[in-house]
Amino acid sequence: MMDNVQNTNPKDVIATATDYQHKASNPQQSVWVNANAGSGKTKVLTDRILRLLMDGTPPEKILCITYTKVGASEMLNRVNKRLMEWATLPTDGDGHLREQLTALLGVGITQDHITTARQLFARVLNTAGGLKIQTIDSLCQGILKQFPIESDTMVGFSVMDDAQALDIRKQTMAETIAHMMQHAPDHMDTLNYNLEQDTLSDICKNMIYQGDSIEETLYYKLSDWDGLNHMIQKVYDGLDMCLTTHIQDLSARLLGGDNPTITQGDLQDIKELLQNTKEKTAKKKLAIFEQWLALSSSERLNKIPLLAKTFLTNENTFIKTPKSLSENTLFARVGNDIIGYLQQLGKYQTAELTTSLLHFGQHYLRRYNAIKQQRAVLEFRDMQLATLQLLQKSQHSHLWVMFKLDKGIDHILVDEAQDTSPLQWKIIDALIQGFFDHQTFDAVAPNRTIFAVGDFKQSIYSFQGANQENFVEI
Repeated sequence: MMDNVQNTNPKDVIATATDYQHKASNPQQSVWVNANAGSGKTKVLTDRILRLLMDGTPPEKILCITYTKVGASEMLNRVNKRLMEWATLPTDGDGHLREQLTALLGVGITQDHITTARQLFARVLNTAGGLKIQTIDSLCQGILKQFPIESDTMVGFSVMDDAQALDIRKQTMAETIAHMMQHAPDHMDTLNYNLEQDTLSDICKNMIYQGDSIEETLYYKLSDWDGLNHMIQKVYDGLDMCLTTHIQDLSARLLGGDNPTITQGDLQDIKELLQNTKEKTAKKKLAIFEQWLALSSSERLNKIPLLAKTFLTNENTFIKTPKSLSENTLFARVGNDIIGYLQQLGKYQTAELTTSLLHFGQHYLRRYNAIKQQRAVLEFRDMQLATLQLLQKSQHSHLWVMFKLDKGIDHILVDEAQDTSPLQWKIIDALIQGFFDHQTFDAVAPNRTIFAVGDFKQSIYSFQGANQENFVEI
C-alpha cells in the first residue's frame, strides 16, 4: 500500500482528491463524508453552501449545523468572504470570477452564472436572519422561541451560563440535604456514611444529564413514587436480590437462627484446628478468631467481616497457606461460606446505597427543575430535549410546527458530525423525517438534501455520547 502511494503521480492524487471534493459538494445529492484532517472537509462544506446558492436555493432554506459558535462564525465568514469577493470584483475581473465559478461548479460558465454570483452577497444580506449557520443549541433556542406554546416552554426564557448552573446546583444540593435530613434521615445516614459530599454532588450532576429524550431522563422516570419504586425494583432485580432482604437476614442465615450455615460445632472445631496448627500464620488467625468469639451473639452478627479475616487474605480471597488450614475440608467450607456471605453483603450494600441515591435524586431533580422554572432559565440540554419532544409530538400542534419548519428548510448540512451526540442526531432526524416523503406541505416538492461531514478519528466528545455509529446509522 505504501509503495502504491509513493509511486503515484502527485498531480493524479490532487486530481482525484479534487474530483471527490467536487462530488461531495454536489448540491443535488445527499452525501455523508468521513475524511481525515487536512483533506479539505471545510472547503467541501463551504463549496456546497456556495453551490446551493448558485443553484437558486434561497439563503433562508439552508441550515448548516456546526459544533461550536466559533466554528459557526468561521464558516459564516468563509462564505461571506467569497460572496463579497464575487460582488466587489471589478467588471474587468469577470475572467477571474469565471475561473472561480468553473472550479466550483465544474460546468461551462455563462453570463447568467456571473450575474447570479455577483448578486448573491446582497441577497444573503437582505435575508432576514441571514444564512442559518449555527450550533444545534442556537437552532433549538430559535425553534422554542418560535413555538413557546406548542413546546410548553417559558416565554422569554434565557439560556443558563456555567456560573448560573453552578449556583443553582449548590442551592439545590443544600435544600435537598435539608429536606432529606428532616424527612428521610435513614437514607441521608447511608449517603453520609458511604460518600463524600463532593462525590454526591458529582453523582447528582450526572443524574441531570442522563437520557437522550424526555422519557429517558431520570427526572421523568423519578417524577412520581411509582417511578421511584420501579427504579428501585430494577436495582434489586439486577443484583438478583429480594427487595425485602435485610442485612440481619444475611447474617442470621450464616450464623444465627435454627439452621445456620455455620454451626456452633463448626466454630468450635475451627478453634481447635487453629490451636493445633503450629505455623505463625495460624497463631495470628487464632488471635483474630478468638477476638471475634469474645463478642456477644448480636455483636458477632454485626462483625462477620472480622471473622472473615480468619479465612481470607486482605484481598478477600481464601488463604493458600498454611496448607494444614487451606486444605482442611471444614476450614475450606466455612471460608467459602463466608466469601459467599461477603458477596451477598456487597450486593445488599450496593442496593441500599443506590436506593438512598434514588430517593435523594428524586428530590434533587425536582428542586433543580423548580429553581430553573423560578429563574426562567434553561440549559442547552433542556432546549435540546424540549425541541426533540416538540418535533416528535403526535398531536395536531405537531402538524403546525412541521408545516412551519417544512416551509423553512430544504437543505441541512452538519459539520463535525463525529462529535454530534445521539440526542442531537435525534433532533436532526426529526427535522428531516419528511424530506424524502412524497407527501409534503409544498405543492411542488423541492429537491431536499442532507450533508454530513466528519472525521471519526478526531472525535473528542465521546464522554458526551458522541459515537461514530450514530453518524453511520442516521
